[in-house]
Amino acid sequence: MTQDNNRHSHDHGKHNYNHNHKRYSHDNREHVHGHNHSHASHKHGNNGTAKKPLTVKTENIPGLIRIEQHIHDEAIVISGTLTVISAVNSINEIIASELETSSSVFTQKEGIIGHIKASVSITKTGMISITEDKAMIKEGQDTRVQISLVAIVFIIDPEEGEEIVRKTLSQIRKRLSG
Repeated sequence: MTQDNNRHSHDHGKHNYNHNHKRYSHDNREHVHGHNHSHASHKHGNNGTAKKPLTVKTENIPGLIRIEQHIHDEAIVISGTLTVISAVNSINEIIASELETSSSVFTQKEGIIGHIKASVSITKTGMISITEDKAMIKEGQDTRVQISLVAIVFIIDPEEGEEIVRKTLSQIRKRLSG
């Protein structure tokens, strides 16, 4: 997945448009999120109250890899999130294995690792329903897995570091979804 942030502003009379585009891609598909419109002294129906812009949250879309990176002092901080629907039982072992692989890649590129950590939230959904007097319990087959990963690294090109984290999450997605 790649993400581009583009901010555009322009005026049309009493309307001021600020566009903050975040471009995400995954599974060879691209998504653009953003568009904030502010209307200076312009009133819409409903007693003069303007509608709030619709905000789309992308953090929990299954399969979407979201990556952010910034530089803090001398460290490159790269974070990423991934949510998948999985029937795999060895979730933590797969994630640990892929973190070890990413650590090796950072080291091969002569980067220094501050740390690489992942938090994992695993949710299994079930249903309990009743008609008349007997409850029926139905367990879900799949689990929802949300992974948040952060790598703090030194002496590596930020884009290379971002690509390593992206590949790590991509491999986790592949192994958990398969």
